[in-house]
Amino acid sequence: MRQVVLEKIMVRRTRSNIQHMPQYANEVRFPLLLDPEDRTYKMPPEVLILFWNTYKKLIDTPTSSLKEVNPKMFDGSGLRYARYRAVEYCPKYRVPSGKKAKQLADSLASIYQTHMVKRLESSFYAFRRSLHTLLDATRGMIKMFQEDKVIIAPELNVKKLQADGLELDEIIELAMKKDYNIDDILYQASDFQPEFLPMLKYDEALLSDLCCKWDAVKDDPKLDLFVDMLQSELFDKERNPSGKLVVFSESVDTVNYLTTQLERRLGRQDILSVCARDRNRKRDDIRSSFDANYKGEASDRYNIIITSDVLAEGVNLHRANIIVNYDSPWNATRLMQRIGRVNRIGSTSKAIHNYMFYPSEMGDAIISLKKNSLIKLQSFHSALGEDTKIYSHDEIVHEFHLFNTDKHDDTDRMLELFREVQALHNSNPTLYRRIKQLPCKSRCVRNTNPNTLPQSQVCTVTYLSSPQKKAFYLVGEHTRELSFLEAADIMNASPEEKAIALDVCEKQHYEQVSEAMNQYTSLQQKNINENKPKIGSKDNDAKKAAAFLREVRPSLPDDDTRKAVDILKELVEQGKYNQLADNLNRLSRKHKKTPMPIIEIVKQLEELKAQYAQPEKETSTQTSTNFTADIILSETFVSNIH
Repeated sequence: MRQVVLEKIMVRRTRSNIQHMPQYANEVRFPLLLDPEDRTYKMPPEVLILFWNTYKKLIDTPTSSLKEVNPKMFDGSGLRYARYRAVEYCPKYRVPSGKKAKQLADSLASIYQTHMVKRLESSFYAFRRSLHTLLDATRGMIKMFQEDKVIIAPELNVKKLQADGLELDEIIELAMKKDYNIDDILYQASDFQPEFLPMLKYDEALLSDLCCKWDAVKDDPKLDLFVDMLQSELFDKERNPSGKLVVFSESVDTVNYLTTQLERRLGRQDILSVCARDRNRKRDDIRSSFDANYKGEASDRYNIIITSDVLAEGVNLHRANIIVNYDSPWNATRLMQRIGRVNRIGSTSKAIHNYMFYPSEMGDAIISLKKNSLIKLQSFHSALGEDTKIYSHDEIVHEFHLFNTDKHDDTDRMLELFREVQALHNSNPTLYRRIKQLPCKSRCVRNTNPNTLPQSQVCTVTYLSSPQKKAFYLVGEHTRELSFLEAADIMNASPEEKAIALDVCEKQHYEQVSEAMNQYTSLQQKNINENKPKIGSKDNDAKKAAAFLREVRPSLPDDDTRKAVDILKELVEQGKYNQLADNLNRLSRKHKKTPMPIIEIVKQLEELKAQYAQPEKETSTQTSTNFTADIILSETFVSNIH
């Protein structure tokens, strides 16, 4: 993967690579990112029992696969998430094209289930707020049943409008102003299957009970542990010489809660909380207090910054050298971005401390947060290379010997060659220009290097280039493509080496260069054939768009219009424009919902043709098969000739 794909499209440079370069070793200093330090909080027995029972209620849905794993513990008595399953129990609801009502309902319910589990792991305060929000939303839908006006309009956010105090008639009026078709969003109670309302009431009773129990919980062991850390290790002068601290949470409610609690319990007035709504307003405070590159006067007005992931990218916070992940982000990349705020060139400290509050075992079993993050990070390490651990001690950064000081990886080899070219440019610019100006088809014959090639045969390395691809080929007993580094090793020569006259193997040289060209051309042709658009190979949207065009074509009034349809169908099947299939499917849905006059369909098809169809010479699907590659250079190797 690295050789065939990644090295063609990206340049990978880790800090270890840079520090191995002599010209940077004494100029660029990176802080040392220490291994993650995990923290686990312990709950009192009564809170622990409530915690586990709550988990069971959150995850033990009637359709949960956990019943198969442990039928004694999981019996389907948990939340139904009925508020988010309305589309499944309303046969009249028009499900978006390509989806099924149950699949859509399962997806919505699963998303909210994961949200609730992550909130419980973030902080008890954030979870309590989410519990009450879900209870209010469930009661809001029950109220709609009681008034016989049930609104299903995901884009309208009915739940929020109800929470803001709008009556149902006001919400309906607002929907009409937004050009909603009332028949598409407003339903009667009788339009729903009879079991749906009891499901809502079941959720209401269960949520009401959970809210009462969690409202009575006054302990917060996670916060207690964090406060203890703040009073001991986090501001230890040896560990934290700058006295600055960065705290991340996925939940805005947790950010606000931590800020309030630390101000109250520790009496600190140097805490800056940042969320999306106030990031721009607080930009100067963020930079003056936490950005080591700030050009103005540095400030110590704020020494603790507590933020959502809105500050996970795009800012410098490297006056701090300690980061606390109060909850684990779902996205592994987000975690690297968080740490990158303090792990930067110009950091005021020599070492970066990364603290992690991992999810509970049961929580992680449900949402696989830790496992997914670890898998994603490990895939980055394995494919791209990494020199530090980000998330846990389980990460493997040396498994592939990418950063073993005794074994240089391909990136280091590339850097070595780059430095060699730089040195030649600086020490002998005349020779550098001479090499740069060598004409295409430059060739030579050399003695075989036994360390890189077999001595018993004549071999030729050829470098070919075209707009489609650049490639090195080795032709001898067999023909194979070489990576750049393989070719560089074979072609490496000392300045003292003398070339051999071409006539000793001229015939074989030309035959082998021709074989390389044939192999190159054959491979390019194969790639073109494999990548040609084929009817039936497109995604569902393209298939539906093509089917709609086939359906309307017989009813079109003239040959010109039918020709326009044929052009559009060809473009759809080519997959040439992503938006074209979307526009045709939108037209199809509109026509099926309210049949349109044929003249209106013709008008819109003509508009789409004018928008997407280019002149015939530009839209031709024929691809040239005449691959003319330039022979940049070639070297033929023979044995024991002086």
